[in-house]
Amino acid sequence: VAREAFNNPGARAEELAERTPAVYKTDYENGGPLRYAYSLAVFRGAGGSAELEVDYAVPATELSFEDQTASLETSLVIFDNNWKELNKTVEQKRLNLVPNADQTHQVALYRRALTVTPGQHHFAIQITDNHSRRTSVVRQPLQVQTYVPDRLALSDIRLVNRIENNATGMFVRGRRRLIPNPAGVFVVNRPVTLYFEVYNLMKNEVGHTAANIEYTVFPLSGDTPPMLTASGQPLIHRSEGRESALLQKEEGTEETLYRDVAIEMTGVKPGRYALRITVNDLNRTQSVNTSVIFRFVPSE
Repeated sequence: VAREAFNNPGARAEELAERTPAVYKTDYENGGPLRYAYSLAVFRGAGGSAELEVDYAVPATELSFEDQTASLETSLVIFDNNWKELNKTVEQKRLNLVPNADQTHQVALYRRALTVTPGQHHFAIQITDNHSRRTSVVRQPLQVQTYVPDRLALSDIRLVNRIENNATGMFVRGRRRLIPNPAGVFVVNRPVTLYFEVYNLMKNEVGHTAANIEYTVFPLSGDTPPMLTASGQPLIHRSEGRESALLQKEEGTEETLYRDVAIEMTGVKPGRYALRITVNDLNRTQSVNTSVIFRFVPSE
């Protein structure tokens, strides 16, 4: 049983718990549903297999404490398209409340990686407070791509609160510590920080790769696109209709890219936005894209 302390991810705990899951279990005998946030991201793992990373966060205000300690059970399950169980992991966590800290800003953060086969699946997560027995189950479809060696591919987008380089230990991928932001919540005056990976860029006859990466943001409500900038990045800005985009040129010798970027947005209002990343491999004239939804909340 792991003993861990709560973290302050930089967004209010109540905002993290406000996410509405796809399906809630309805027969609650011990009070209302336990609220939490989670997000999924699929990356290429060892040997070209697919690896599902599950980030989840539980606000301290949702938990019951005995002697300043809470206890959680988390079940993560992957089913095939016919609801046959393929992979399941159950974790027990004990959490210590940070002394003399505001409980409304304390959130327990976790990440778990699961192997998954390509194809159409279903995913389920259940978190239970072992003291109060409050619980919730969330289910959603899960589509996993095949990572073919000679085909351009792109991982999912991982939204994070912050990134620490040359790190080891928890939340590390590609030598970066990616502090989870499973609810995809950002304060309006803070940059949107994200991480993703590009696979199988083609080398030309002299061994060089060349690609364009475009970051496109548009509001899911309202008509005013945000103005985008990225610190320290040589990017070209484009705006058209409700979309605002940044174009980044990549040249080098690496067939795999591990990229993090902090996109600053001005002129934004609280609400939900979509971010699309498109990668164009200029040596083989192939392109791939993926999207993620995030939310801005007012600053305190």
